[in-house]
Amino acid sequence: MPQSFGNETIYSVVQVTQQKKLLRKNQQVFNKLSARIASLSKQIEIDGQRLIKLNGLYNKAILPLLRALGEEKIVLAKALAAVYRTMQSIEQLS
Repeated sequence: MPQSFGNETIYSVVQVTQQKKLLRKNQQVFNKLSARIASLSKQIEIDGQRLIKLNGLYNKAILPLLRALGEEKIVLAKALAAVYRTMQSIEQLS
């Protein structure tokens, strides 16, 4: 506020305190939802990176083992089929 003393004007600093504006209920809900969306976006990114790493490990370690297991099952099935055919031929001879 300016104050005059003769030819000189002196300005003083006046501090105005701002009252906290109370947010409406809808604004509060919106702010909470916005914060939740931001945190979920971060969590999605973290989970996505983790899943990409796990997929790489699966492709490196587990998938070859599953293929080998499948091949072994095929070999076993062929051997069992051969034994079964042999047993049938023996039964026919008896």
